[in-house]
Amino acid sequence: MFDDFKAYFQENIISSYLDYIKVKNSKKAGISNDLKSATNAATNLYHLREHLPSSVSKTRSELSLICPDYDLLGDIVNATKHKKIKNNNPQVSDAKNIFEQIVVTEYQDKLGPFSHKEKCVIVKLNDGTERDLFEILTNVINMWLKVLNKANLIDSVKQFSLKPKRLPRRSKQNQKLDLQLIKGIRFRQVYKMQKYNYSTGQAEPIDLSDKKFEMRIYKPQFDVSMELTDNNGEKIKLDIQVDKIQKRKLESLKTDQSRLRLFMKMAKEQGVINDFKEKPSE
Repeated sequence: MFDDFKAYFQENIISSYLDYIKVKNSKKAGISNDLKSATNAATNLYHLREHLPSSVSKTRSELSLICPDYDLLGDIVNATKHKKIKNNNPQVSDAKNIFEQIVVTEYQDKLGPFSHKEKCVIVKLNDGTERDLFEILTNVINMWLKVLNKANLIDSVKQFSLKPKRLPRRSKQNQKLDLQLIKGIRFRQVYKMQKYNYSTGQAEPIDLSDKKFEMRIYKPQFDVSMELTDNNGEKIKLDIQVDKIQKRKLESLKTDQSRLRLFMKMAKEQGVINDFKEKPSE
């Protein structure tokens, strides 16, 4: 990886940035995977200047003039490495001010309101300002794409976009987010509640000062699907959720017919169907 700059950039910089996007888009939170992946990408992006050929080397100050967020990224990387920093008037000086957040946004469609959950890593600056680390990473990687292409160190690469292509739609996947916990280890999760304003095209915070919340904990669930064919030849897909024991029981059955019987029994218990007796599709 270290023998060729172009390979290093692809295998270490682009790869770690895309890895964070993959973790960010996953539907699991709770054990700091987002924070670990984001700070790994931040570290690689910040220290890339140390791998530049001497003929095009640049200082932190020079890069910060091109992209101010590069300077902020340096403080983030140093804070996560040393826990607390104070030299050179840092914008963020304590690693505890870099944390994961789950953002719950309420949208509206023809069926009524629905929620969309997404994860982000927040950086709380010393002046009280909060920034999304993904935005900072994207600004810095786009800066590198321009600088390195201009220096003929990499081929032209399309800039990364921060904005989603469209607003979220109602779906089970959008509303689902599993929380992972480790027994005996502290659990910290920060939430932000907001509502999308279709007039302004912006999400606005919801006042929660007089609200009460309840948290329910369930056993880990697995999604199981089965495709059936009715008497008219129409294919029907049924989805249920099972726990670990039910999943093992389904997997241990030897025939399609026995799996179907157990699946239909659990589907009926979960209210997915009332009464359904069909053979599984081929």
